[in-house]
Amino acid sequence: MDVKRLDGQLLNFWVAKSAGLKLCEEDPQLGRHHDPDGPFWNPQSYNPAIDWSHAGNIIS
Repeated sequence: MDVKRLDGQLLNFWVAKSAGLKLCEEDPQLGRHHDPDGPFWNPQSYNPAIDWSHAGNIIS
């Protein structure tokens, strides 16, 4: 996989996979944010492609 060319939801998916997060298929409650220390991710609330609070610990 050439991750240099990924963006958006596909990048979010591969970041979650590389971080060992499990997909949480339940939609998060309105206004609920991703828990950066949790074991799950949801496409509606996890967005490391644009949200530094989701990607910062992975990059560092």
